[in-house]
Amino acid sequence: MDISKFVSWAGLALGCAFIVLQFYLSIPLRLANGDNLFGALWFLLTFFTILTNIGVVLVHLSTQTTVEGLGWFRQAHVRAMFAVLIFVVMLVYHFVLAPLWQPQGLFAVADIGLHYVTPLLYLAWWLTAPRGETAKFSDIPIMLLPPVLYLVWALARGLMVGEYPYPFLNYDVLGAALLARNIVGLFLCVALLYALFIFIENRLPKQA
Repeated sequence: MDISKFVSWAGLALGCAFIVLQFYLSIPLRLANGDNLFGALWFLLTFFTILTNIGVVLVHLSTQTTVEGLGWFRQAHVRAMFAVLIFVVMLVYHFVLAPLWQPQGLFAVADIGLHYVTPLLYLAWWLTAPRGETAKFSDIPIMLLPPVLYLVWALARGLMVGEYPYPFLNYDVLGAALLARNIVGLFLCVALLYALFIFIENRLPKQA
């Protein structure tokens, strides 16, 4: 088994395990605090970390199978997109969110897994995987669409229930002007990282 295939299997297995662990821990806690099952699932699925890790798992799964329904995840620009997004998950957590709380026990295991282990495994796979086609700079606009849809999803829920997944997206606290500044800054950083990763990918060895 070549190294990229091994890393992909590890990313798939550990990614699934950490996602399941996070749901296993968080749903009972939400229920104990008065939420219902639908509300608990809705809450978890507004976290960019969870959604991006699910996407990464599906990319790994698309690598290991020939299931037609996973074809979108086999596209070069999609794989590059998730490389950037999971990298952003790791960076934002490490520099912005980690100082705000100190999880203990299994919560710490899930936290470290989703924010460090799965990102590093995916990036290692993306850098070493055999590749034919590569992402192009012209793909950047379509690569920005999933983060836009996420933003609409997270803010819509926040405005409806008054609960936001991240403090830098909290409209009730920040107000429109500061929230807009945060959003513009985040999207500018993501777009620049897309360009950087595309530049890197187009200089990696290409294999059919």
